[in-house]
Amino acid sequence: MEGYDGHLEWESDANKVSVNLLDNSKNFELSYSCESVALHQRNTLHVKLLNIKESPEVAKEALLIAICIGSRPLVELILTLFRDFPHEERSGCSNAPGFLPHITPLMLACILNNFAIVQCLLLRGHSIDLPHHSTCRRLLLIGLTNRLGMQICVDAMRAVCSEAFLWLATDDPFAAACSLSQDIALCMDNDTFEFMVSDTYRALYNNLQRFTCRVIENNWRMEELDIFLAHKCHCPLSSCSSPYPRIQMALEARMRSFAGNPNVQQAMSCIWFRGWGNFGSNAARDSYRVLRHVILYPVLAVLYIATNGRVLNFMLLLYSVLASGIAIEAYCYLYIVGIIVERYIQFSRYGFQASCTVTSLQPSWDYFLIYDIYLCTGCILGLSRVFYFIQLIKGVGGSVISVGRCVSTIYNYLIVMVVIMLSFAVGVNLLVTPYLNSVMALNNGWDLHSSVFITIRNKFWALFGYLDPGLYPIINGNSGPDQAPVKHKITSFALELLLALYHGIIVITILNLMVSLLVKKADEVLENEESEFKYTRVAIYSEYIAWSSAVPPPFNLLYIVKEMLQKLICDARGESCKPALFDQNASHRENNEIFRRISRRVNALRYRILLTQRYLVQKKLAENTA
Repeated sequence: MEGYDGHLEWESDANKVSVNLLDNSKNFELSYSCESVALHQRNTLHVKLLNIKESPEVAKEALLIAICIGSRPLVELILTLFRDFPHEERSGCSNAPGFLPHITPLMLACILNNFAIVQCLLLRGHSIDLPHHSTCRRLLLIGLTNRLGMQICVDAMRAVCSEAFLWLATDDPFAAACSLSQDIALCMDNDTFEFMVSDTYRALYNNLQRFTCRVIENNWRMEELDIFLAHKCHCPLSSCSSPYPRIQMALEARMRSFAGNPNVQQAMSCIWFRGWGNFGSNAARDSYRVLRHVILYPVLAVLYIATNGRVLNFMLLLYSVLASGIAIEAYCYLYIVGIIVERYIQFSRYGFQASCTVTSLQPSWDYFLIYDIYLCTGCILGLSRVFYFIQLIKGVGGSVISVGRCVSTIYNYLIVMVVIMLSFAVGVNLLVTPYLNSVMALNNGWDLHSSVFITIRNKFWALFGYLDPGLYPIINGNSGPDQAPVKHKITSFALELLLALYHGIIVITILNLMVSLLVKKADEVLENEESEFKYTRVAIYSEYIAWSSAVPPPFNLLYIVKEMLQKLICDARGESCKPALFDQNASHRENNEIFRRISRRVNALRYRILLTQRYLVQKKLAENTA
């Protein structure tokens, strides 16, 4: 249900007085029509108010008309008349000609985005039933998979996606927006009538994207931004260990506009650089950092796994062993250098030819050969991962991102191509199998240009890379007194026809379709290059900030196992799960932890109220300016 916005906007900066007579007549007709609609609604409302005691349906229709007018005092006046039937004010009007039966007062107020009326209805206990997806079993059981059920779902989505509902009816507007974004994406993918409401779903999805941006823009100070992004309420348990779990929630909901916001980019950059923010001011310090974190990183990763960042500093109850980090690192480096020298001496003694001879005499299933295969594959994949970090470079990152999106499109093409190749392979195999064991003796060789027909046929197959149908053995032996070759021309013609059809489908149709899809996908990415680059950068930052990426593969396998055991045995502070057996002050620390959690929640609630007030003030200023 769409209502009158309440004001007219000029689309240009032209003088509002010096307009032609045609524009004046159109504006007059528009203003007259709007005034007549408003006058008609008021007259209808007066009639309903006079007959409101006849039935609750009349009262509900009058309430819906008052909501369309947009006057909260009038809505409050009509709500006081529901004392005779208090339970009827929360349902829709079944007999109203201008409203659908499932449109409730709160749903209509949310669709019109009237904050005052939505607040009034929420204080009186109104609510909206969340819709089911088209794939929901309950929806299939109650039989709402028809067009009426689709309309109910769409209107409910329009109501719960409104800014008034998100700010006033939810305890966490940002988490609600992320959840609704995922629900709308599901509706767009699975809805039976998606082609009828695709524009509505897309508009709601874009509104949620803009809403999350306005939420993050209302954080004016870094303290507020840090509290908002670090708030763990409604976040998945797997992302609670991250410094900013709200960003991970936005990435899971594909909130590209939120990820590209300057506040989010600045917050993630601060975590990403950490102590490296002054990189470039001291050459010696920068060289040492690069040496430790690039060349010597495998050794440091192993030490990090064994000591949890503290070199041989084990938290044991009876004793603790302390050792110098420089001594252990020097021992590891000397050990690696010794292995390299040993291998070099052996290579110098036997030589390159001898080592190759030993390798060539090994069986195909030898462990060392399999090791070489995996090593080569790992080197290729490791070097190709450089493109993953190139995405962080603003100039080149857009091209790499477009290539990655094109690869995802190629997967769909490959699935279709495999199905087509499999079907033709089965058919051709059934056609050629009876001739596989036949032998035919030829008197002379095959002439590629013996006739016009043969020449045209070879030129045709050369167009597709010269897949000669003569490669397929259509042979039935020799017969007759002169032992002439027996040719099954109908089978050969059917085989060539199948191959021609195959090439026509694969090369002409599927290949060109894939090229057009790749061009379209690349244009989409390059058109939104700025937002795609920012979203990808935040995604890469979030991935490497996660605890599972503390050390590189394959050392991360050991680290993950060690962290899992530590989380099972110890709590978040590295202490035993039963500290009361060893520490008498455990209850005091638990009370302090509970107090800190309550303080964080109180601060989050206070900042949420502050964000709502700032948003309402900005909305009112925008309306006054318009």
